[in-house]
Amino acid sequence: MGGSSYQEGDKLLCRDIKRDLWTSKLRVNDWDFVIVHREEGILIKRIVEHDLENGKITCHSLNPMYEDFTLQLNDVAKLYNVIKIVDRVVRR
Repeated sequence: MGGSSYQEGDKLLCRDIKRDLWTSKLRVNDWDFVIVHREEGILIKRIVEHDLENGKITCHSLNPMYEDFTLQLNDVAKLYNVIKIVDRVVRR
């Protein structure tokens, strides 16, 4: 993904990744992801590892203050590729 971070208020164009594709290797080097998690809510992350055998993804934040963490795909409701930022509010 071209951008290095997202800002509050950004409007994103995303592509739905159907659940049956989650059992194949995700194209983690090509896209950032919007992850709709059942407990954590909506996350925008870079997926740095997809463990097919155990159904887990390792997520990397674009904010260096946060550590990488792992999620079970069973706890994810929806998964999207971020295609592009379609609108950004400029703030001072």
